[in-house]
Amino acid sequence: MTSQIPRFLQRLHRDQRGATVIEFAILGPALIAMLLGVMQVGLYMQAQNALSSVAGDMSRYMSVEYQKDNEISNTQLENLAYTRAISAPYLLNGSRVGTTAINASAQPIANVREIELTLTYQVPNVMAFATMGPMELSYTKSIFVTIT
Repeated sequence: MTSQIPRFLQRLHRDQRGATVIEFAILGPALIAMLLGVMQVGLYMQAQNALSSVAGDMSRYMSVEYQKDNEISNTQLENLAYTRAISAPYLLNGSRVGTTAINASAQPIANVREIELTLTYQVPNVMAFATMGPMELSYTKSIFVTIT
């Protein structure tokens, strides 16, 4: 009986079956959490880039329209920015996008209209198990157009 215990321990020591399962059970959750974290950072960066690009698009649009003597109201600008943000190539989630356009409180240059365009977006959370607060992005751009 006593000679069987050392043989059993030696055999158990050499047995490698199941080691992969145990290693994956230890490392798997960490690897999956890192993968989800990279996805979350990617979503955040894509949304930040989209907000910046939409604001630039609206600035160019306003410049062209004012050169053609088409005056765009703040409400029209908000609607255009929202439509641009939810359509290709940006494809932001429409229920998470917010737009506001207001005239600057003081117009610093004569015959120039300054509009503050603010875009907000709540980035979706892919790591539902992690209780992170709302990841809300905000991007503000001043748009200057000449008034004739």
